[in-house]
Amino acid sequence: MISERTIQQVRDLDIETVLKPYVELKKKGSSLMGLCPFHSEKTPSFSVSPQKNLYNCFGCRRGGDGIDFVMAKENLSFIEAVKKIASDNGIEIEEIGKDLSGEERAAARHKESLLATLDLIHKFYVDCLRANMEDECADARNYAYDRWSPGFCATSGIGYAPNNGKFFIEYCRNNGIDQEVLLELGLLKINESGNQYQLFRRCIF
Repeated sequence: MISERTIQQVRDLDIETVLKPYVELKKKGSSLMGLCPFHSEKTPSFSVSPQKNLYNCFGCRRGGDGIDFVMAKENLSFIEAVKKIASDNGIEIEEIGKDLSGEERAAARHKESLLATLDLIHKFYVDCLRANMEDECADARNYAYDRWSPGFCATSGIGYAPNNGKFFIEYCRNNGIDQEVLLELGLLKINESGNQYQLFRRCIF
């Protein structure tokens, strides 16, 4: 299991260092701008805030920190992205649990798995607000962008949970997240009739 210290060292890296192999950035005021590496464009809409250590594309609505960027660009899991960034930037990848018992190691791996799952699910909610073209997601996006700027929503990780649970279930199925894990995390609930239901529905958070 990768240590929290290693994860924090990766998070503390200047985001322009993490993005350097992927996008050429030029200073514009207090921000850095470049052509988005996620979609084709002629006018730069990819903005980086060195102060917040976050990126946001005003074109395709992607945003987040350096780990989020590498996850999306390289199609990696959270832990895989952390290890890649650490390796690319000379950060020692510290593993913990070598002196733990078999039961303790299993518990540590399970916790790591749950954290990675939460990261994936957060990405689902954020993507629903940014890019999902379903009517209810578009309505939620219009409401959110009327209150906050798209850049603020992207860099703050604001997302939307659709009322239609099929999107959430399909996403979890496609990413190998089973219902037992969702129940353990409290993202699925069971009512008095024994039916399962999604915890978050029609909410922006």
